Amino acid sequence: MKDTSQHDPGTNEFNIDRPMVRRYLRASSLLGYVGFFGGFGLMMAIGPIIEGFENGGIVWLVPGLVVGGSFLIGLLGYLIFGHFRATRIAEGNRLHVEGDFIIVDREHGMSSETRRIHFRVATDYGYRQNWLMKRLGLYELMIYTTGLSTTLLGVKNAPKVCAELARLDCERG
Repeated sequence: MKDTSQHDPGTNEFNIDRPMVRRYLRASSLLGYVGFFGGFGLMMAIGPIIEGFENGGIVWLVPGLVVGGSFLIGLLGYLIFGHFRATRIAEGNRLHVEGDFIIVDREHGMSSETRRIHFRVATDYGYRQNWLMKRLGLYELMIYTTGLSTTLLGVKNAPKVCAELARLDCERG
């Protein structure tokens, strides 16, 4: 079945772009782990490089091993903690409407959360993108209430979903 809409009126469920959420979470996790540990390795390698300059030559073996090992530790951290967590999070997200409530199911990897937001306490609907989300064509939907905001990553056609939620909110008066 081809998905042509952002909302299925029969079920009142909005679609999540799960493959793109997986790609986004994996890419951001990989950048985070490798960037952190690689940067740490570069900082640790500066000492031997400076020492080599002071002694009249550069010793590349130790700095190279430190930097390479740090990048490998970052990659290992991504494979252990980030890769499979992205799949769990992508599969656990859900957004639908039941009567006067917006139901947001979110998976966090180690825990999950369900929020039942009554239309009368929802004050605003919005969406955002960071640079990586723009590159992948992904949005994060935001539902604001009087004291909190709830976000959901990967809602397809987020601008239209915001308009649809606002329309449903007006219908309920």
